[in-house]
Amino acid sequence: MLKLYHGSMPKSVIVEEYRVSEAVSAAGVLTPKPLEIVEVGPQLGIVFQKVEGNTLLHLLASKPWLVGTWTKKFADLHVSMHQQAAPTALRQQKDSLSQSIANAAQLSMREKEKLLAYLATLPVEDRLCHGDFHPDNVLVGTDAWIIDWMTGMAGSPAADTARTVLLLRFGTLPDGMSVAVRIVVQILRRVMLHIYLKQYCLRSRMKREDIERWMLPIAAARLTDSIPETEKQELLQFVRKRLSD
Repeated sequence: MLKLYHGSMPKSVIVEEYRVSEAVSAAGVLTPKPLEIVEVGPQLGIVFQKVEGNTLLHLLASKPWLVGTWTKKFADLHVSMHQQAAPTALRQQKDSLSQSIANAAQLSMREKEKLLAYLATLPVEDRLCHGDFHPDNVLVGTDAWIIDWMTGMAGSPAADTARTVLLLRFGTLPDGMSVAVRIVVQILRRVMLHIYLKQYCLRSRMKREDIERWMLPIAAARLTDSIPETEKQELLQFVRKRLSD
C-alpha cells in the first residue's frame, strides 16, 4: 500500500510520518506498518503494510442506518487509543499547539498572547493522541485500523477528543463526493457528533467540560492547517467569540 505525497511536501514531514507510524505500530496500535520511503518520479511516498477495508466515512455514507453502531465503535477506538502511554518518539501536544497558534496569520498579537496564556493553564499529559482522528482515518475490514499518523503526539485525551469534535462540527468534506453523498454525510456528522461525545464520555468517564476547555486552543491551532478559507473563517469566528466571552 503506497501513500504518495504531493511534490511540494517537504521530505522532513514525510520522514516524520514514517518515524511516528513506526513507533505507534511498534507500541501495538493496529495501524499499517511503514516499510520504506520510495521515490516515484518527482514525488516521495511511504510503502505501508497492505490492509483490507473501507474508510469509516465510506461505510457511513453507504449505510447511514448504521450510524449509531459505527459511531460507538469509532468512539470506543478513540478511548482505547488514549489508554496507551505515548511512545517516547512522539512530539508534545502543547508544543505543537503553541507553535501553530503563534503562526496563525489570522490572529492579532494580542489574541495570540491570550490564547498562549490560556493554553499554559491546561494540563500536560503523556497519552497517545492521533491529532486528526476522524472517520476518514479509520479503515474497517476484519479489524479497525487507524491510519495517517502525521500528527501523532503525546498529550491530553481531552484535547485530542476536542479536535475530533471540531472536525465533526466544522471540517470540510473530502473532494470527489457527489452532491447527494455530501448532503447525507453532513446530516450524519451532526448525528455522529452527538453519539460520539456521549459514547466517548461514557466509556472514558471524562466530563464534557474537560473537552470544552480545549476547544479554544484547538480551534486556533487549526487555522494554520491547509483547509478552505470558508472553514478558516468559521473557526476564526468561533475563536473570537470564545475569547470575548
